[in-house]
Amino acid sequence: MEDVDLVYTWCDSADPVWNARRLATMKAFNLVADVSANAECRYAANDELRFSLRSAEMYVPWVRKVFLVIADDATPPQWLRLDHPKLVVVHLGEILPDPKKPCFCADLIENRLAFIPGLAERFLFSNDDTFFGRALAPSFFYARDGYPIFRFGGERKSPLDVAYPTYAQTLEKSAGLACAGNGECPVPDFAKALWRSPHHNVDAYRKSDVLETYRRYCRHIEPMYDYPFRSPEHVHRVLYAYDAIARGHGHFRLARFRTEGRRAWYKRLLRPGYADSLSFVREKWKTGPAQLKKWRPGLFCFNDTVGISDADREWVRGVFNELFPEKSSFER
Repeated sequence: MEDVDLVYTWCDSADPVWNARRLATMKAFNLVADVSANAECRYAANDELRFSLRSAEMYVPWVRKVFLVIADDATPPQWLRLDHPKLVVVHLGEILPDPKKPCFCADLIENRLAFIPGLAERFLFSNDDTFFGRALAPSFFYARDGYPIFRFGGERKSPLDVAYPTYAQTLEKSAGLACAGNGECPVPDFAKALWRSPHHNVDAYRKSDVLETYRRYCRHIEPMYDYPFRSPEHVHRVLYAYDAIARGHGHFRLARFRTEGRRAWYKRLLRPGYADSLSFVREKWKTGPAQLKKWRPGLFCFNDTVGISDADREWVRGVFNELFPEKSSFER
């Protein structure tokens, strides 16, 4: 297997310079905080990056380089060892199509990750709130033919039926583009993937395939950069999974994460390590430690959303400390 890199995106609303620019840009675009798209919790850092790096060093030590993508005027975390030999800090100005335009949207940034200078052909992408839960080999992310495994969850729902319609609309737009771009695709798994939502966790890609997909859909993607915040008109990165599967350059996989229902008793017989990934949202945060112990997922996420309090965030930092008590080499 060739080298595999790990890419993180990171921001922190506690950074006064970066946050002042964000708020000024919101005012310039007449934007108010939107629960579905631009709530304040989407920009807050809760020290997750520190613990995610600990999990990466513990469970995927074979990663070649770690790239941290931050805004040009953002200050990296004070605890981070900027001189670490495996760490590369990438500023948005290095990868955006027009560095002069402001950008405060994950969808926009994620569409440009393959443009990171020096990035390996195979790379993993992780938000800072996702974690590695047990020792994983590259084969968890890439099949024997070298193409990435794309994991999907439940059926994709209508934007009218979900709590976050902006996100759902970006999935719908991405599926529509993939459908139009691949016509009568003969790959059966392409149809399966189109009707499902991506699992919210660490994703694997091949740089050359991402760049090819970007080139094919460039006229739909690049106009997005005129609007620097989340929008239902944006293209979600799931487009790259759809397109790779349609072209035979990726593998559809239904993520194993359902731990309730008729067959839950059977799944317990298969632990440890049954679940591919688990994601905990709002009221499910408090169930997280027990679920992690029971299922030992390969990946997991504590998703900070509207309704999470500062007390909740303090509690989850304690959980992270228990899970990953040892400092990583990325910390001062």
